Amino acid sequence: MLDPAPLLMAGEIPGRQPGGGDVLPNYWNPQRADPEVVLPSSNLEAQATAALGAWGAWTTVQAATAGDLVLLAAHMSRITTASSSCWVQVGVDPTGGTSFTVRAEFAFHAFISGSGATPIHSSTFRLGPYLIPAGSRVAVRGWVTAGDLRFQGYLALIAPAASWVDPWANTYIAGGRATRQRRVPAVAGWLTVPAGSGWTQAVASAPNDMLLTAVEIDPSSAAGTRGDVVEVGVGAAGSEVVFSRAGIPSLRILGWPFGYQEFGRKALVLSGERVAVRKAVVSGGTHRLALYFEDL
Repeated sequence: MLDPAPLLMAGEIPGRQPGGGDVLPNYWNPQRADPEVVLPSSNLEAQATAALGAWGAWTTVQAATAGDLVLLAAHMSRITTASSSCWVQVGVDPTGGTSFTVRAEFAFHAFISGSGATPIHSSTFRLGPYLIPAGSRVAVRGWVTAGDLRFQGYLALIAPAASWVDPWANTYIAGGRATRQRRVPAVAGWLTVPAGSGWTQAVASAPNDMLLTAVEIDPSSAAGTRGDVVEVGVGAAGSEVVFSRAGIPSLRILGWPFGYQEFGRKALVLSGERVAVRKAVVSGGTHRLALYFEDL
């Protein structure tokens, strides 16, 4: 029979099992210490050029990673003028040079019907996890079959220590998840998040233990001409601690950030905790956001 308690790891502190009232002295809630790293670190999404029927040139996302990182996901968007398929590769050179080894590859497709509408695409692609050593150059490139030759987005990574190991598998096995994923605020409300570094309250007090899973941005509230990075924190007003980040890419032509993006990993919020959100890019205008949670 499986032991419901996670194994003891270096640095663990006393805590509580998510989704239940049992005390697990060895349980560690890692998200407070190691939120996702979003690249490019400038908070301006990478704009990579593809080629027709061939791989385009590599576009550097990060010239040298500051420490060891684990690649988890890509947040990508594209708008095109023709039906096409687009393939994307993520390359890594551990020496910081330009001899890239492909570590991930994924695809998305756009189709124009007889109405002549312009297709747009924005979503999260889960990758790996793949280890990227410190000092590595990280780059992306694309291949398209028709239409616009550029796409843009962000990569989501985290520290490769025991701190990012998901402790919730046993909770799921035990049937601790009681309800479906839900939207905060409820459809079709929004959280109004202004420009600047201030926090906007999303949840005054979590009704139960839950996992943060995704963020949505209202395209009708588009402001600015580039993408953005959303930060989610927990704690009292004025003492919020960032525990999760996600990149929100923009449309390649219109420049509007939009879409539904999953976080690189699900992050735990304990019952009674206050949750707040802010934009990491302090320039630009007000955006309207929504967060998604799974109840435990």
